[in-house]
Amino acid sequence: MDDVTGDTDCVMGIKLELGQPDANAPGNGKIVVEVDVSSTASPTFKGRGGEDIAAELSAALRSLLQGSTQQKYCALDLTTLSIVHGKTCWIMYIDAVVLSVGGNLLDVLSLAMKAALADTEIPKVEVSGMEDDDDIPEIEIDSEETWKLDSFRIPTTVTVCQVERSLLVDPTADEEVCADSALAVGVASTGDVVGITKLGFCSIPHDVCKDMIYLAQQTGKRLLRQLRLSL
Repeated sequence: MDDVTGDTDCVMGIKLELGQPDANAPGNGKIVVEVDVSSTASPTFKGRGGEDIAAELSAALRSLLQGSTQQKYCALDLTTLSIVHGKTCWIMYIDAVVLSVGGNLLDVLSLAMKAALADTEIPKVEVSGMEDDDDIPEIEIDSEETWKLDSFRIPTTVTVCQVERSLLVDPTADEEVCADSALAVGVASTGDVVGITKLGFCSIPHDVCKDMIYLAQQTGKRLLRQLRLSL
């Protein structure tokens, strides 16, 4: 995947712990996404600027997995992380550290997240002590037996930049600076678009916007196919 990651490097880790589900989603597990940007990765990451960028990246990755109130697409079935309805669930922490930036940061992070989730093994559990609804469940974790999430629906982000009359994917940091405008397009393995975010301040003509989305779809399908074959 070097044609995408280029000089951008990150580390992605996933941790699981038992916890309580949210009151408004008692039958679901929980996902927490946090991105940390090293101040040595880029001068723009120093101080408050790095915190703001990290928050934006974390929100973008969460949106890829969980969608939003306006989106019908949801990449993960959070009910599979539920253990005892309303009482116990898996809480999945997805932590990323950005080590170096050569451009295309969000795309690299989204691919790394999909790969990490596809490789994550979740222990099976046995529940006892639930003779009554008010009883506190006793959870026994079986580390010998594990299962994996269905990661097929997890999309990736493809950023398409417009530089004068050219459209670019996998932009370098210099190309991102020169871009007149850009679209960050969430693309599923089927090629379906699951979200679009406009970057930059310049307007994008309708026909150019369509070309950018089409390019993102074709690129996203190819990247996800390559990733699936490598896992």
